[in-house]
Amino acid sequence: MPVPSTASEWKNCGAEDAKMTVNNVLLTPDSITRGATLKFVITGNTEVAVPGGTLKVAVAYHGWHVFSKTGSLCNSTACPMPKGPFTLNLESHLPSVTPPGPYTITITATSSDDKTVGLCVAVPFHVAMSSAQ
Repeated sequence: MPVPSTASEWKNCGAEDAKMTVNNVLLTPDSITRGATLKFVITGNTEVAVPGGTLKVAVAYHGWHVFSKTGSLCNSTACPMPKGPFTLNLESHLPSVTPPGPYTITITATSSDDKTVGLCVAVPFHVAMSSAQ
């Protein structure tokens, strides 16, 4: 069974006055190789109800932006999100040609009715060569 990445490895990159805050981020698998599917579970709290919104995922390799994707926040959680605790579930597949090395994935969310309501979390991870290579 994969061991989740520890909470101390992620950073909150949201504004100090953000209405959505992140309490914890779990990343599995712990040993990441080319072709793997990354699973993120983000838990937090929202001070206001969120009817829906946008979720953006941006990936950097050695600090250089290499990929981004924008979609509906409602694909990762039930909408509308009531005020209080929330959980976001995301998956991202790494292509089999993904170079090994250090990456950071930044996940941001904004509400559809108030662009100041949002969250931002940056999660560093390392892609290793697969054992077959």
